Amino acid sequence: MPTNPVPNGSASQPKNQGKLPPLAEKNPEYNRDHPQARRIPPIAIEDSPLAFELGKIMAQIFAGTSGWAYPNWKPDFYPAKLAQKKFLNYYASQLNTVEVNFTFRQLVKESTIQNWLGDTPPHFRFGIKAHQVITHIKRLKGTEDFIPRFLATIEPVAAAGKLSAVLFQLPPNLKADAGLLKDFLAVLPRSVPAAFEFRHESWFAESTWDLLRSNKAAVCVAETETRTTPDVVTADFAYYRFRKPTYTGEERRLMLDRIEQHVAAGRNVYAYFKHEETPEGALYAAELLRSAGRTLQAASPKALESRKQYPA
Repeated sequence: MPTNPVPNGSASQPKNQGKLPPLAEKNPEYNRDHPQARRIPPIAIEDSPLAFELGKIMAQIFAGTSGWAYPNWKPDFYPAKLAQKKFLNYYASQLNTVEVNFTFRQLVKESTIQNWLGDTPPHFRFGIKAHQVITHIKRLKGTEDFIPRFLATIEPVAAAGKLSAVLFQLPPNLKADAGLLKDFLAVLPRSVPAAFEFRHESWFAESTWDLLRSNKAAVCVAETETRTTPDVVTADFAYYRFRKPTYTGEERRLMLDRIEQHVAAGRNVYAYFKHEETPEGALYAAELLRSAGRTLQAASPKALESRKQYPA
């Protein structure tokens, strides 16, 4: 196997391959260890009724789904006549974050990134799933060359202030290895907001949480029909993946209660519902924002155009 496998369809490499992306070390906008660091680029209070000023921390609730390009979400989420190329800007008029799984299999092109940025308003956030070379092929080992290359492809998202976090979803058969995790965290730039989804229960231990805390990385609290990650705080933000097909009203109420606890403590929350053949996940996310009192500002001209052309 080559040292640095190149995904299919990704023959060209970013110009700054082998270098840390500009967001990484010296820019106080993105370096969490800099004394002038911000948690995330700020959102004006008037843009968000959920913004709580706690000292100088602006806490926000972001809710969305894993992906958006699903025609079968019509007509319950997307208007029946909406063209697929307009899905993202309409999605961004209803929800304020999305988790991108496309980056797990391909190094995304800058032109694609720029389209995403242009279709979404300033307050919108993208969760980016780390490439499979990092998590599933190399399994966190020997990633020193590939990590800068991967981060360089998503640097425009961070530079635009639209990165929620990079999700490192580990394979289900990767058992706990504190040394492996420690070495990987040492390679990962501390300026990168990172969340780790552990899918083997041997990781669910205080030693794991301590390593994440020492690197300001979050536990991805993933809830499925068979397993739920302990809801442990290890970073200045919270990252949730709600993967059950359906949730009762009581389950959604408890979900909101926990999320609001994070916001009250000054932590931003990124919550992603499962994408399915039906639009339940998107509808749950919209309900969560409504229940929390979140009024989205469709600041993107394209989003405003979609809402006028295809009223809900």
